[in-house]
Amino acid sequence: MRPEAKDKLLEFLNLFQNNFMTGMAATYLLEQPESWDLLEGAYIGFVPAGLELKEENFSYKFPVHAATNALRKESLRHGLLLGFRNMLFRTLLAETIEHVREYCEGTHQKDKLLASDWYNFARLIRNAETHDGTLRFDKKAKPPVIFKQWHLDGADEGKQLAELITIPNTTAVPILESARLFVKKELA
Repeated sequence: MRPEAKDKLLEFLNLFQNNFMTGMAATYLLEQPESWDLLEGAYIGFVPAGLELKEENFSYKFPVHAATNALRKESLRHGLLLGFRNMLFRTLLAETIEHVREYCEGTHQKDKLLASDWYNFARLIRNAETHDGTLRFDKKAKPPVIFKQWHLDGADEGKQLAELITIPNTTAVPILESARLFVKKELA
């Protein structure tokens, strides 16, 4: 959905942040052994619009026990939760980048966006995270790309992102805060 107005775009950014923080809180809860029993035998169900929320109306019922079993195994828990955190991070970046870009295109302010440090940094990180984890510069984000305390230069080309930056913990919130500030102060 293309944000038609600046205030709507800011609402989207708030939604993305709330979803990210809810997911990060969920990973914290899922790390706690006392939560695992609550998931035993649990299902996630989908009910078509207009039907009462009860089990016989589920159009699909997904068992949660496989995730519960993985959480109980220390050898699997870290990878499961890390994968979930990284998915949250990629989603936050993708939604933020795409909605702000669409707004800038629709309001003829794309030049401002392409000149912003947060956008170029977020694109590089999102692209690496989404594909094979390798940092690759492109014609829109040429080295060096500097955002806050992070400095990515030509020598970083082809390196695994995990070697360069701890993600998502250190970059998600600063990127979103910078995007929000960019929308508020630099866009019409």
